[in-house]
Order: sequence, then C-alpha cells, then structure tokens
Amino acid sequence: MKKYLFFFVLIFASFSFYFLNRYHNDGKILGIKKNTRINKITPTPTALIMPENTIELSKGEKIYWITWIKVEDKEKLFLYPNFTDKESARNLIDKKKCKILVNGSYYTKDDKPLGLFLSENISLAGKTISTLMPVIFYISADNKEIGFVTNLPENKTRIALQVGPVLIENGKAKKLSIRQDSLARRMMLAITEDKELIFLAAYGADTIFEGPYLSDLPELLLQFREKTDIKLSDVVNLDGGSASAFYDGKFFLEELSYIGSYFCVL
Repeated sequence: MKKYLFFFVLIFASFSFYFLNRYHNDGKILGIKKNTRINKITPTPTALIMPENTIELSKGEKIYWITWIKVEDKEKLFLYPNFTDKESARNLIDKKKCKILVNGSYYTKDDKPLGLFLSENISLAGKTISTLMPVIFYISADNKEIGFVTNLPENKTRIALQVGPVLIENGKAKKLSIRQDSLARRMMLAITEDKELIFLAAYGADTIFEGPYLSDLPELLLQFREKTDIKLSDVVNLDGGSASAFYDGKFFLEELSYIGSYFCVL
C-alpha cells in the first residue's frame, strides 16, 4: 500500500512541476514584466463578431483586424498616469468616466515612464534619447496644435508623451528593423492629413491577444489607408502586447498586465 501511495505522490508532483513551469514560460512569451501585477479581470477571449469601425487585413497567411476611433474633441482628451496605482482599465473607465480609453507609451521595470511624460503642467519624466521612441506627441495648451515632433515647441503644451517607433511619416511607410520581434496586439496613435486624431488597435481576427509583428505594421497601415477613406499622415506605435487596452464605448480589449498610462476622452 505504501509503495502505491509513493508512486501516486511522485506522479502528482511531476505533473504539478510541468504545469507550473509551462505557466512561467508562457508569461515570458507574453512579455509580462516580472514586477507586474496581473489584473483579476475577464477579457473577451476571442473577437468572434467584427466590431464597428473595423477592417480586415492580411499579411501572408495571417488575418488581422484593425479597429479605430476618432477623437472628435481634442479638448476632452486627457493623459493620465497609472504607473503606481496599477488599476485595471475597467476600473479606470468607471473612475474617470472615459468614453474612450487607450493605453499610453512604455514604462520601465521600476514603474516609471520610459521617456517624456507631461500632462496638465505635471511632468513625471524628461525626454530620453531613444531610437525606439524618437518622437513626442503633443497637444498645445490652447488645443489648436497637435503633432509629432523631436523637440517640443516653445509655446505651452498641455500633453506631451514620448512615443515610437514611427510607423508612417508623411503618408509613407517606415522600414523597421526590430530585434526579437514577435506577434502581439498593437496600439497606435495617428494624425490624418486633415489633422484628425485617431487611435487604432491591431489584433488577430481569431484571437484578440495576438497581433502582427511590429515590423509588419507599416505595410498593414498602407493597406488600411488604401481600403478606407482615412488618409493617415503620421502614425506612431504605443505600448502593446499584454500591457495594452482599447475601449471605444462599446468594444473593449482588456489588458493582461497593467497599463502604465492611458489616454481618456471624457
């Protein structure tokens, strides 16, 4: 009897080790930061029904959906930090009454913005020299000017966030060379030829947690430009993968790990 009990315990321990080890490795594949607290949320597992303002595009055998939302009133767009609070996007939407929510740019392992972060006269980080994030998205204090620049203009700025890489510049695709590129959900910020501000989310048609290679985004965005009436002029990449969230009032892509900052339209 003791012999059978010993073998049962041994088999159980082996299976436990296998599943724990697989979970650990999956976390690495998803790119979850080691110090990241995983939010206890229930994201939509698959995008079975195509949302509004969505187009289907392809790259090789991969099929992707790109969903977009226009910011109609730039005065109602705000940039908020979430580096230390680490609240879920769902809670932030309820707390701030966001009609639109999209995650911001990257953050470091010690929960700080990776690059310039300025919001409503509050600065959390200065500009850094980075080939990954070469430009700054800004909105002037009077909300009349928006753009992507390498250096902030002298006039007062209400929002400034260092972002990148640049995907589309003056309507032309940028060639990207990305080390350790991977399939992941992508969030983007765009300005059209008519100076409209647009957020875009690119993800798998059969799974919302996967998406295109970062290096494939410029080509996909040219497809997007050709197949829609939206004339993209400049497009930059935001944080993506597990630390990304997109909410347009109806459709909701929730995060797996917390978003460091977020745009909120009231």
